[in-house]
Amino acid sequence: MPHTRSASKRDRQNAKRRLHNRAVKKACKTQIKKFLATLNDGNVKQAQVEYSHAARLLDKAAAKGIIHRNLVARKKSQLARQMNQATVPTTPPQLQKARELTARGESLFLGGSLERAATRFAAAVQVLSNLQGQYPMELSAARVNHAVALAEIGHVSEAEAELRECLRLCSDTSSTQADALARADASNSTLFFAVP
Repeated sequence: MPHTRSASKRDRQNAKRRLHNRAVKKACKTQIKKFLATLNDGNVKQAQVEYSHAARLLDKAAAKGIIHRNLVARKKSQLARQMNQATVPTTPPQLQKARELTARGESLFLGGSLERAATRFAAAVQVLSNLQGQYPMELSAARVNHAVALAEIGHVSEAEAELRECLRLCSDTSSTQADALARADASNSTLFFAVP
């Protein structure tokens, strides 16, 4: 029980401010829950709108001292990270493995280990072929790399067959054919073939 009029007035002010602060905190929490529910439903566009609304409420609460600014920054960062994880498509492990094999083959090729590079490119082609045509551009690039490595080793007939297969798969994309021909022509080997 306050002993002075100023102390009793201070109690009344604190009670009023406490109710207001609780309402602001509750609004922030509700908006964060709406954002998370929208994100879990898979509606990314609406989740971005809900995120901006939640960030605005949190910033206003921090500006008035209702919520600590570091907590607001941490919360906004967590929500943004969750939204970015939902929007960025994950790479299948087989595709990641094929990319690693291709990168290793390229480094071996540049280092002069042509036969080892050819085996890496062949493994990348095999992995990408098992993905049943989901990534045709990756597959055609791996086939061209494999063909160039084979031609450098001296297996010209196998390189021609690989490039023909690549062109057969990419027959609807003329830019891919031109790219394959340019890569084959740019190699130091004498690799000539007729496009079927």
